Amino acid sequence: MGTSLDYNKTNEPRSTGDLHEAIANWVGAKRYLLPECSLTSISSEIGFKPSHINRALIQTYGTSFSKFIDNLRIDYIKEIDLNSQDTEKIKLSSLARSGGFKTYIRFASAVRRRYKMCPRTFMVLLP
Repeated sequence: MGTSLDYNKTNEPRSTGDLHEAIANWVGAKRYLLPECSLTSISSEIGFKPSHINRALIQTYGTSFSKFIDNLRIDYIKEIDLNSQDTEKIKLSSLARSGGFKTYIRFASAVRRRYKMCPRTFMVLLP
């Protein structure tokens, strides 16, 4: 087994591989779409300390938890089938909420940070 990071309820050591698997399962369940998702809430759900989760994300993805979540949410929004809708009529605030962002401002900030463009331009340029 890999490096011991945390202990589950039975005090069995858990490895970095366990941590990465737990994060992947959490992402696969799309738990990041919950607006109330936080480092504390994922920690409670997967049973690893917040500091270990954040460290693993920085080492693996080169980003902190909050930016990791923002990127997952943006990627989710990009996957929404917008081809059948007129993107000019889509309310960006509704789209942001459907992607798990609590506010349009948070969505806009995440898009600007990642793509260096405003959200409307981002929507127009989606493939």
